[in-house]
Parts: sequence; structure tokens; C-alpha cells
Amino acid sequence: MGPVIAVSLRAAFGLLVAMLLAFVGFFAGWFSSPPGPNLPAPMLIGGAGLGAAVGGLIGWFKPESSGWVKWINLGLVLFGGLAGAWAGWQLGPIIYPEGLYRPGGSIYNAPPFYVSIMGASIGANLLALFFYTFRLWRFREV
Repeated sequence: MGPVIAVSLRAAFGLLVAMLLAFVGFFAGWFSSPPGPNLPAPMLIGGAGLGAAVGGLIGWFKPESSGWVKWINLGLVLFGGLAGAWAGWQLGPIIYPEGLYRPGGSIYNAPPFYVSIMGASIGANLLALFFYTFRLWRFREV
């Protein structure tokens, strides 16, 4: 029961921190982009992906692990965060075709970039979850 609780707590904390930092990274990319009618999508995607990667790394980081495990974890959360942000950016207009012009204030009427932020945080944590679970199963590291 202990490993299940450990994985669940790390997953919940990692998703929470990754979501918060993905929002921060997205808006950092938004505010640092050049002014104009069109925002550069790579800055927004990169900001959300890097923010989610940092959040996922915070959630799944184990200081007592060896150096190569930390580097693999870093690579996985970076790849997962950036790939999830890109996939969410592509799926956002499909899920929310009206975008920001859809009236209402519920979560179901969120703008399309929300899907990118969610994809980034889920992508970063999902790959780290698989790696952590594998190491837990194989080497009994909690």
C-alpha cells in the first residue's frame, strides 16, 4: 500500500505544480513576445512546456537518486512537457472551435490555450510517472 500512496501523492503534487508553472511559463512567453496582432506560437508553446517540465521535475525529483537517473528524469519531463504543449496546441482549436468568443464562464468554455497548458502538465508528469513506477517496480525505490 505504501508505494501506491507514494506514487499517488507524487502524481497529484506534480500535476498541481506543473499546471501552475505551465500557466506562469505560458504568460511569460505571452508578455515577452513582440507586440502585434499575432503572438508567436513557439514562444507560448515553449513557455508552457518548460514551465510544466520544471513543475514535473519538482514533483518527481528524488535527491538520493544517482546522477544518471536525475538526467533521465530531466529529459523525460522536458520532452513530455514540450510534446504535450504542442499536442494540446494542435487539439485546442478542435476541442474549442469558437475559441475565446464562446460565451459563458465555466470550464467547458475555456479558451483553446487551456488545452495546451493541460497537455503540457499531463505530458511532463505522465512520462515521469512511468519512469518512477518502473524504478519502483524494478529496484524498489520509493
